[in-house]
Amino acid sequence: MSRSALAFLPGLGILSLLPDAAWGHAIVQRYDLPVPLWYYLAGAGLVVALTFVVLAVFRKDAAPAPP
Repeated sequence: MSRSALAFLPGLGILSLLPDAAWGHAIVQRYDLPVPLWYYLAGAGLVVALTFVVLAVFRKDAAPAPP
């Protein structure tokens, strides 16, 4: 590691101990989805399935590497 990276690590450790930093992503109020939950779940499932289909179509069969 470089010297600047090693000098940065203790500062990062000290900052992680500060309690105020943990409130940076706190949820203050309830958030309702703009569409039904099943739209999000169906969309996520379709994206995963489509990714596997695209990978299967464009996969190149290579010879196995010798041991």
